[in-house]
Amino acid sequence: MTMNKHHITDYKTYGWVLAILLFLTALTVYITWFDLKALTIAAALVIASVKVTIVLTYFMHLKYDSLVLRLMVAMVFLLIALVFVLTFFDYLFR
Repeated sequence: MTMNKHHITDYKTYGWVLAILLFLTALTVYITWFDLKALTIAAALVIASVKVTIVLTYFMHLKYDSLVLRLMVAMVFLLIALVFVLTFFDYLFR
């Protein structure tokens, strides 16, 4: 009852994904050289979220999964974002 669709991703795509992930990692390290106070952590978290999205999309093949599974992953990301926002507000108002 399940339809198994096989997909093949070429090495060129994986090479681009690797290059993008390495660039984002270097960008994260580069951002820490500047004293941006709380924005440094926020920028690092945004870059980390982009990297997680890329890994989920290409290496875990979420790009080829059903819409229901993608929506569940999106809901998890929204929950994590909510926890981060609540944590930052708790830290801000202490």
